[in-house]
Amino acid sequence: MPLATVDPRSSLDVAREEILYTLSKVEANGHTRHFAAGYVALLARWEVVAAKERGLKDAITRARAAVDGADDVLDALVDMIVLAILIIVKNDRTAPLWVQFLKNKTPSQFKRPVPRRS
Repeated sequence: MPLATVDPRSSLDVAREEILYTLSKVEANGHTRHFAAGYVALLARWEVVAAKERGLKDAITRARAAVDGADDVLDALVDMIVLAILIIVKNDRTAPLWVQFLKNKTPSQFKRPVPRRS
């Protein structure tokens, strides 16, 4: 059976499985055992790459959480500003001050998050 070729678009977990499988086959065969060191080194390199990927994914998750937290604060601020404007204009949503700040949007439309890019 030929050795597997790992698709570069595969996940790191799939790549690791293939490396480990090939390493195990190479170690089990006396004629190929001398190739094992290369696969051991490749597995060690995989650990470094996987740790880097985890770190990057963690950073993305933390950044998204920070954005969501800031959005929560901004939403509360919008609520306070809208309430203050409504008090000033005596609930007249056609008043110039109301139109100046919210244009033709409702407060919930104004607070709607901008879709994020993946």
